[in-house]
Amino acid sequence: MLVSRLTEEKQILVKEMMQHCQYLKDSVAKVQSMMATVSVCTQTGSYPNGFTEEGSKGLISLLKRRQHDLRLKQQTVACTYRGILEPTPRLVEEEEGEMAEEMDWQHDISSDEEDEDEDDDAEVGT
Repeated sequence: MLVSRLTEEKQILVKEMMQHCQYLKDSVAKVQSMMATVSVCTQTGSYPNGFTEEGSKGLISLLKRRQHDLRLKQQTVACTYRGILEPTPRLVEEEEGEMAEEMDWQHDISSDEEDEDEDDDAEVGT
């Protein structure tokens, strides 16, 4: 039951991750389209809505910055999601090491409890 629920949750998360990546990709495409439109206006000298040449250049500058930010976000998201979906051997080794430490720690606690029980039994016997 729990395993099937985890599998179901993983499928949902993967779908949401893919949607997020697609959204970022579409956003980059929209910004590129806007940049192309403004560039054509600048080249032809026909500035819509009262834009000036300086205004168009400023808009292109802002669109380039937005495009750069979106691409950085795409890279970050892709690396993060890849790390979640495909754990590296180093991460697996770290997790195994942590599990081993927990087991050692639990073993130490149970050994201490056994020693205390033996001490209590020895006191009762005398």
